[in-house]
This record gives sequence, C-alpha cells and structure tokens, in this order.
Amino acid sequence: MNSQKPFSRKDYLNTSDPLQMTVDVAALRWNFSQLESMVGEATKIIPSIKGDGYGVGASLAAQVFKECGAYAVATGSIHDAIAIRDAGNDIPIHLFPGILPGAMPLVRELGLMPTIYSKELALAASEASHGRLKVFVKVDAGFGRLGVPVEQARDLIDYVASLPGLQIEAVFTHVPFSDGPGLEWAKFGLAKFDRLLGELKDAGYQIPISQSLASSGVLKDVPTHTNAVCVGHLLYGGLGKSSVDAEKTARFRPAISEVSASIVHIRKHGSQASIGNGGRLQVEASTVVGIVPIGLHEGYRSAAAGQTAYVLHKGRRLPLMFVSQEYAAVDLSRGDSPAVGDTIVIYGRSGDEQITIEDLAGWQGQSPLHVVMNMCGRVRKNYSLGN
Repeated sequence: MNSQKPFSRKDYLNTSDPLQMTVDVAALRWNFSQLESMVGEATKIIPSIKGDGYGVGASLAAQVFKECGAYAVATGSIHDAIAIRDAGNDIPIHLFPGILPGAMPLVRELGLMPTIYSKELALAASEASHGRLKVFVKVDAGFGRLGVPVEQARDLIDYVASLPGLQIEAVFTHVPFSDGPGLEWAKFGLAKFDRLLGELKDAGYQIPISQSLASSGVLKDVPTHTNAVCVGHLLYGGLGKSSVDAEKTARFRPAISEVSASIVHIRKHGSQASIGNGGRLQVEASTVVGIVPIGLHEGYRSAAAGQTAYVLHKGRRLPLMFVSQEYAAVDLSRGDSPAVGDTIVIYGRSGDEQITIEDLAGWQGQSPLHVVMNMCGRVRKNYSLGN
C-alpha cells in the first residue's frame, strides 16, 4: 500500500520557490493603532487598499483592517473588491473612481459604495440601486484629476439627493502634498471644501461621512471640519520617510519586511572578461558572479546612472552587477563562502546590515512607492504574524 503523501504543487512551491516577499501582518495592526492615536477615537478610519493593498494583498489587508475596527476600506479596483467579497469579508468597501456607468449593477451586487462625480454616474447608480445604494460624492478641491469642481458640487449633490434609491453616505476630496508649498496649496483647497460642508449643513443635509485628509494631511495635523480620514502610505509603513514629517513617519513599521531570492547559479571567471548586455561590464579574473531569479519581470530594476545598488548575503553588502528580464547578477567575490541555495536579501535585514526602501528608491532613481508598486503582484508572498 502506498503511504506517500499526495503531491502538492502548493507545498512544493512554498518550500522550493527561490523568490519571496515577506509581509509583516503584525506591522499592519501596529500601524493602524498608531494612526488611531494620531487622529483620535472620534475620527473614522478608511484604509486605502489600492494597488493590491500597496503590495501586501488587498484581501489580506482588508481582513486585518476590519479586525482593527476600520469603518470601511477603499480601493479603485473592482477586482480587489471581488477578491475581498470572495474571501467572505463583508466590510464596507468604498470604490474609488475608475468604473464606467455600466458596472453599477455589479457594484450593487457586491455591496460596494461607488464614487459619484457626474450626473451620468449618479443616474446609472440610481437605476441599478434596487432600493438604497450608498454612494460617495467626490469633490475636486484643486487636485484637478477626478471629482466635481467644488464650485459645482452643491448642484451635483442636490441632483444625487433627488434620485430614487441613492443615499449619500459621504462627501470627500483629495489634496495630496509632500512639502511646505504643497501644504499651503492644500490648505487653500481644504478651506473651500470646508465651506462646502458648511453650506450643506445649513441646507439641512445630514451626510454621515466627510473626508479630506490622507497620510500627508494626518502627519501635519491639518485642521478640517471632517470626521474621517482615508490613509494609505502610513498604514503600510510610510513607504519611505516622508519629507512632510519624517519623525512621525518613523513611528510606522514597514508592512513588507523583506524581499529575498536564492542563488541559483555561481560562476567564477577564470580570466578577465566583458559580460552583460553588449559586453558593457568588465570583470577581472577570479570574479565570482551569482545569479538570482529576480528581474524586470518581477519589478526589480538596475541602478540608475551614477548609482551602485547592493544586496545582502550573510550580513554583507555586495554590489549588484546588472538586472535582465528574469535574473539579477551579483558580485559574490567578497562574499562569505557563497553557495547555490544561499539567500540574497534584496530588501530587508541580514545580520547587522539592512537595505531600506529608501535605499532601493535612491539607487533606482524612483520613489519608494514606485519601488513597491513595481513588484506588486509579481512576487510570492509569505505572511509573517510577527508580534
């Protein structure tokens, strides 16, 4: 009788996949608690889980934030919303702009709260409502991307309120900034939004949620008349120390704690050689090159001009040589007895050495958010509960 355990592709991949991203679930909970302490108990928190939960997984993030007591979560992807519902999570979901009017029946079926910023969207939502559909009205207070201009918002809100089957759950805006002049610009837009809220109150509107602050506004404690915040960056660890308030950002822990890959091949060059694309890289005799399976396809990037990127091996910082479609070459010449199967840390800690998201961003000439989004959905995730 054959007593061998049935072959499992999932188990096999979990033990042999040479590339993985480690998500610190405890960090998400910690960051939520830090945000709560900053905004106060009376302020409702709407975590943004766009971009597949900033790389950690939208469904996982939604579950964690529901357990933390979030009022709702927000995403611009209806696919993320479907994944959350398929996982059995009934948390309220605010669907950011990004759908066409024809998607409203699916929005209603999934129990989502869509964003309305035009009469066309409002009418489609009303026709698909089958009762009472909660909606968020988006106001443009200066960003110039999506939303009804603040000067025209009252007319649209009156129109939405007149349609059958719709309930205005929230009125919100978004005025992001990253420096002092940007803060002054944001304050000007927020003042216009607050005046709109005052006009709506005087007109007898009782709208449960008003929201205008995201991560940068929370960090600077910008005064508003709103009762909710929609935060992304901070909940995932800041995604790099913010120039707005680095000291406060430091309170938050990175949700992605490590990206690592195993060495799959080692070659010691016996003589001087020209290697890499077009032979542009010169190596000396005895140079030891290690290959790890992470490349452009996985969102990894070579160093920008004038920069040298590094990885970690057994607590040592070693230079990255080049990145191709699915591989990266590392100079192991000064490594500690490197061998096939050894772990190379792309991002994270090894011994006393650490590569931060800021390091990667600086080497690649990108922002920390871009570094994370490049890898989003392309690397197998390993979830660590931490403490």
